[in-house]
Amino acid sequence: MNVTDAADAPEGVEHQETATGLAAAAGAAAGEEAEEVVEEEEPEPPLCPDVQTWVEHVYAPTYIRKITQTQRWCPSWWAHPEAIVRLTALWRTWEAARASEDDTAMADWVRAYLDAINPVLLAADAGPFASCAPDRHSEQAPMPLTAPPADYWTED
Repeated sequence: MNVTDAADAPEGVEHQETATGLAAAAGAAAGEEAEEVVEEEEPEPPLCPDVQTWVEHVYAPTYIRKITQTQRWCPSWWAHPEAIVRLTALWRTWEAARASEDDTAMADWVRAYLDAINPVLLAADAGPFASCAPDRHSEQAPMPLTAPPADYWTED
């Protein structure tokens, strides 16, 4: 960041960068080799601030799928923990692909993430929305668990 950009900087950033520059200059004046101060670019902020915004404004209107006997969607997707995990993974990796300077990043995202996660997410027989219908949300019971014996996780 240049000093001319100081008005846009968070409080304290201008001083920190000026101090770094002065320290480098002082070292050079003392006969030491000055290290080049390399400014790292700030990562691009996410387009969508959260998964809900991404689902509502990117995923649902862009990646439209016909709801059939083999694909299921629940309008109350946010009530399904597995769907939240999968959609959050899609959102975060989509943001990374969108911000990437690699021209193939979005194509790679579609192939590696969307095409891999969508079939499981929308699977009518075993996905998180399997018990739902387009007009009806249905809670799924968690998988049954049996507690292990008290010393099961203790190493010998």
